[in-house]
Parts: sequence; C-alpha cells; structure tokens
Amino acid sequence: MATEAREDLIDAFAAAGGRGPRYAEVAMCHAAREDDARKTAHRYFRWSLGGWPVQAELPDTDGFAAASQQVSPEAVAEKISCGPSAEHHLKAIQRYVDAGFDHIVLVQIGPEPQAFIEFFKHELAPTLRGRKAA
Repeated sequence: MATEAREDLIDAFAAAGGRGPRYAEVAMCHAAREDDARKTAHRYFRWSLGGWPVQAELPDTDGFAAASQQVSPEAVAEKISCGPSAEHHLKAIQRYVDAGFDHIVLVQIGPEPQAFIEFFKHELAPTLRGRKAA
C-alpha cells in the first residue's frame, strides 16, 4: 500500500519477492469550485505533505498542527487533485496506474462524501470502467 505514485516502490516490492496486488491510495478533493476544494484539502489534509518520516514522530494533534502551519493551500493542491474537473482527477489516478499500481483506493478529503460518491458515479466511474492497470 502506497500513497505516492512512485515506480521505484513497485520495483522494490518486486525485487524483495513481492507478489500479488499493488495498492495505492489516491487522495483527492472534489468540490464545485477548485478554490473551495483547495481550501478543504488544506484544512483537512495539509499535514500529509510532511510525509511518513515526519508523521511518525508527531505525538498528537498539536504536533500535526505545528508541523503543518506553514503549508499553503497552493502547496497542498500541487500534491492533491482538487476541484470539479473529472479530467484533473483522472490524471491523478493515471499517475499511479502508470507507476505500476493495479488497485487504486480513492479518498475524498472533506466533509461531503455523498457529493463525491455522485461525482464518482457519474464522472469518474464511466471512464475508469474497463481500464486495465499496466
């Protein structure tokens, strides 16, 4: 299970004898306006930009808040697909497929999961249906 679209992770997995599915978690934030999605992703997910080495050392929510206080909404949007564009989110998903992941877990950031489910059903699923991982 990975959270970065890195082919070297797949290579290391295979070199160590790994077999079977290769899962990736793709965080995204769907909203009617890109600016709203950026703000939501920043509010709920800015801590993720520190990566696992930082996150593993943070003792509590105060530590996460302090470690991420300088992270801007723009920096979050560079790492997390934000907005209403299906094409934008599909490109984010495709980076993981291209890296060699064959099971993609989509994570909607924010408090409106039902809107994302509808977006997925009508905008993402029709395009993803029938695609095969590399």
